[in-house]
Amino acid sequence: MKRILFATALLLTVCGLQAQSPKKPLSHRQIHRLVNSVNERQLSGQRDFTMRFDTMFFYYGNQSSQPQLLFTMIPTYDDLGRVSENLGLSETDGDMTIRYFYNGDETRFSHAEIYADINGQLILTGTTRNIFNSRGALVSVMETDTEGEISYADSCDIVYDGQDRITGYRLLSFVPNSSGGEWTEWYNLNSITYSNDSIVSYIRRESFIDETGQDPNEYLLYKSAKFFRNKVDFLFPDIENSWNLDYTTVDQVFLSQKDYLDYTLNSPVSYEKFQLDQSWNPADLIEDAKYDDNGASLLITLTAGQDTTLVLYDFDDDDKVDYYYYISNGILYRSDGISYNEHGRISLILSSFAGQDRFWNYFYTIDEEGRLTEFKEFFISPETRWEQTLRFGYKNTAGSIRQTAASLDIFPNPASACVTVSLPENLSAGYRIAVRDASGRPVAVGAKAGPGCVIDTERLVPGAYFVEITDGATRYTGRFIRN
Repeated sequence: MKRILFATALLLTVCGLQAQSPKKPLSHRQIHRLVNSVNERQLSGQRDFTMRFDTMFFYYGNQSSQPQLLFTMIPTYDDLGRVSENLGLSETDGDMTIRYFYNGDETRFSHAEIYADINGQLILTGTTRNIFNSRGALVSVMETDTEGEISYADSCDIVYDGQDRITGYRLLSFVPNSSGGEWTEWYNLNSITYSNDSIVSYIRRESFIDETGQDPNEYLLYKSAKFFRNKVDFLFPDIENSWNLDYTTVDQVFLSQKDYLDYTLNSPVSYEKFQLDQSWNPADLIEDAKYDDNGASLLITLTAGQDTTLVLYDFDDDDKVDYYYYISNGILYRSDGISYNEHGRISLILSSFAGQDRFWNYFYTIDEEGRLTEFKEFFISPETRWEQTLRFGYKNTAGSIRQTAASLDIFPNPASACVTVSLPENLSAGYRIAVRDASGRPVAVGAKAGPGCVIDTERLVPGAYFVEITDGATRYTGRFIRN
């Protein structure tokens, strides 16, 4: 059925729906800015592993440098399990400490104080404050310096109807300037209407290419909207407080998702999109979308003027996307294959995009107590490659922090004929070594030679490969490129 639908799709003409690319690598500064949202999930029942870590190490490397430690995070928890303090140790910027304050037994902080470590002393540099509305939504985040001047602020204006449904949603950011600053609107969704609590129409401010080739930013009306699996969260992007560094958002920001649908489906699957006249009445129909859902596949047909786009999702036995196709005017523009690991997370994305192959690879290491101890993400394309690693430490009964899954030293890297893996000291006689390709399939074995292990790579096809040594409960990992 998958291949029949795909063959049918290739015969149709299409254009328009943009797919969101998987996550890009994060710099050490972005770690500070992105990790937020404390203790909003329970530790059980939400994932196949636990993550209330006591230390997090962030490593990053690319084609010109081996992975290096950029940032270490050490949280402290209060008696209610909330983060009370975070110590951030940067290898390139100054160290900092964030202290959190809560109202009563609330799980989200009301404000936080940010301190810089200057010559061994903590100096207050700023304060960030949260405001929540009566329904618990975060509607304001404001960061000020020690003089009370606003350095960063976001605001969310939410309008509800009498049935507690959202009918208007607006996001604004404060932009400092020489005269103090001004608020700038960057998202506006209004006139939301419902049928039996399902959204059926709305007006949203967005840009599009008109018949003159211009890219105006104006309000557009969506009518007769239908959402696949009631996925509407993309209509209501959150504002974030950037200073709450905790395990919930490490999950949300860094780890791979549970379904590729979350990466790519950010629109209704059926709708009519209109420009509005001066009286805000529907004028020109500029886009029309229809869909066909047979349970095994979802096919979206999007028509805009003379162009049409087909977007095809195929689902596996667990009802997750395992193939994705994007076809523009009868030409296959993008195709992705997706695999998932035993934890229900994406483990591999093989993507052919505009004639070039790219892949993302995700590796999880779970200890015997069900805790995530390491997460690795690799990206390789014709232009670049990078990797980022998160390692997590947990307090054992002695109160110390332990770190597992250490890196292996592999050389030469890249390689053509063979590579040598420096073996860790004190390995037992029963250690095991595995060499896997990007899909996780075993492809080679190593032969011990002195203090190292030599791996024949001459017969391997060019690409990325991963070496894993296990010795009882201890695990070592590394990566090399075959030219």
